[in-house]
Amino acid sequence: MVVLKSLELIKRNYTSPIESDSKIKAALRKTLWFVCTARNAVIIGIALGIGAGVDPNVTHQPFTLTGELKPGLPKPMLPEFSGDYWVPEDVKIALETVPEAGHHRKRREEATNDPASDISALNGTEEEKEYERCGPEIEGCVLMHVPASMMIGKLMSGIFIVAIMGYVESIAIAKAFARKNNYKIDPGQELYAIGVASVFASFFHSYPITGSFSRTAVNAASGVQTPAGGIVTGAIVLIATQYLTPIFKYVPSAALASVIMLSAISMFDTDGVKHAYHVNKMDLVPLFVTFLVCFYEIAIGIAAGLFVSIAIVLYPHARPKLEKDNVDGGKGCIIKLDRGFDFPGAEYLEDTLIAAATYGTHIFYKLN
Repeated sequence: MVVLKSLELIKRNYTSPIESDSKIKAALRKTLWFVCTARNAVIIGIALGIGAGVDPNVTHQPFTLTGELKPGLPKPMLPEFSGDYWVPEDVKIALETVPEAGHHRKRREEATNDPASDISALNGTEEEKEYERCGPEIEGCVLMHVPASMMIGKLMSGIFIVAIMGYVESIAIAKAFARKNNYKIDPGQELYAIGVASVFASFFHSYPITGSFSRTAVNAASGVQTPAGGIVTGAIVLIATQYLTPIFKYVPSAALASVIMLSAISMFDTDGVKHAYHVNKMDLVPLFVTFLVCFYEIAIGIAAGLFVSIAIVLYPHARPKLEKDNVDGGKGCIIKLDRGFDFPGAEYLEDTLIAAATYGTHIFYKLN
């Protein structure tokens, strides 16, 4: 991270062209600018070389490597809504006989009573690997037919949640960078792009397509300024997936983490926080709620910030400011509202009127 930040500062302060420079100095500045702009790739390349030079037989590795990656691109095919799968026998019984909610409750109870199950629940990677090894030659595995009705029934709630959270996350990321770089986005166009990309990706068994804060931050830190950067990035990813995955296993995880962390930190807008503090301190509440909850899960953090923002917007409608003026020596009063009267504040206004009313008192209300 120190090297990355140093290269960023060098680019900012020492790579701008100067008219008095000679041709050699101008060429050196251009070279330095290129190295500093491609600093993320340079650091990953150096770290990859170091990782490849470490003896794999050493008992205690100095750092964690990325590990093996499955090479090649998936073959295009129609999305599968049903199929035959080799699974452990207990999984087949659970899917066919135990309702989903009861199945999860049963697994939680077993994890609580059985220490070995608790370890397995914590180590999801090992459990997934065990399922991947399941096949006709593995004892305890059975062939299970999963019909489309079962698959859709199990995934129905998740389908809508993934779509909504993916769109909300993408728009939040896009607006964050739009504010930072002073441009506007079209949310409808973003929705079309995500939808078309997800439909196309389904023919390659892809994950749902959404925006990514870390990838966008890395692109911004690398100097990408137009959508053409996405085309270049996509082409590089396709080439790397097809031909370069054998060497990616040597990339240290710490190098990848430093690139992502530094790119994300640079996107924190301190000026925006100061402006919100002076204009309306309440606007900082959803900001900090989102920030803190995102440490647990980014999608949940964005949803929490969204709900807090909606609550802040609706609260003045549910609790409008009321001004009461007594008239006729206290025998009557006038209730003034600071906004138009709408449904969320109906009960609150009714309670205020009842509390202010006495027998024979006239009450009037005025909407400013």
